[in-house]
Amino acid sequence: MNADESILNLEKVDLKNKHLLPEYSGIYYVLDESNIVWYIGKAKNLKKRWNGKAHHRLYQLSSQSRKKFYIYYKKLSEINLDEEEKKLIAQYRPHLNSSPVKKKRVLPAENLLRETILKLPDFLVVLGIEPPRQINKNAITPDWWLKKKLAGLQIIHLVLDWEKLREFAEQDIEISSGILGYVFGTRKAYSNLWEAPHKEYVRRYGVVQCRILVNGYVVEVSVLDNVSQILTKTRMGTLAGEQIKIVEADILDQIKADLKIPIPKDFVNKIKPYLQDPINLVFNDDIDKETLGKQIYKIKEEYKQGLRGVGSRIAKRISKGESNAS
Repeated sequence: MNADESILNLEKVDLKNKHLLPEYSGIYYVLDESNIVWYIGKAKNLKKRWNGKAHHRLYQLSSQSRKKFYIYYKKLSEINLDEEEKKLIAQYRPHLNSSPVKKKRVLPAENLLRETILKLPDFLVVLGIEPPRQINKNAITPDWWLKKKLAGLQIIHLVLDWEKLREFAEQDIEISSGILGYVFGTRKAYSNLWEAPHKEYVRRYGVVQCRILVNGYVVEVSVLDNVSQILTKTRMGTLAGEQIKIVEADILDQIKADLKIPIPKDFVNKIKPYLQDPINLVFNDDIDKETLGKQIYKIKEEYKQGLRGVGSRIAKRISKGESNAS
């Protein structure tokens, strides 16, 4: 997310001159030359935190050879550091804060969303966009869908046509499930991942769903069956700059009036027509669209040839890895 004036008006040093940081407690922000917030942290001693190679994100930042980074900082009492850091991370959702530390390169979440759309162009449809949900920020609940990071964000709803995917998989549940696992179960080092509780797809309203946070928006995917006859009228548009089918407003109205998809009407009624692409690309990396578009066809053939699935070398390798880990 981009920094605002409250950050840009602070004192700063070039990352290469981190030894010039002051020796007092405070909050620091790592920004690139485009004012994208990459990381937010706290320190009892700012200079000591960044001394030498002590900082755990220095390796990742240094690997971005084409970017120039700055450390913005503000003085703050030690007793207020924890609360302030949590608040600021929730507000700005920095690129590195929720990403794996050991990975040299961390890919932006917008890449993962774009790749997902490119992998499933025939099966994903934008249903609409939902205003921010009313969430009690002070509530303590194990319910994954009520996490505080949802607060204040619009939700873009995608439908994955399970019936159509099964047809593509020739009614082989192992193939269709394997494709879903490949698309949504990525293990790459992205700043945000498709997520669900306990790394499984969550059932909400009786529907399999997962979600991702991208550039200030939530994108939720609902895997729905028997919807091909409902999503009869779509137009082509974009989401995160990639071509995708979008349900026309009049069809969305029909769905609300004569609900035939397996989710409650009061939920569907909250969804508004999707009129234009709201996600602005921050990184806009080059993506190999041609290769991504062929991947599910390759996976399908590998299942049919026994190279994937039960008894395959891939399954045995995964099983062996799990055994060693245990």
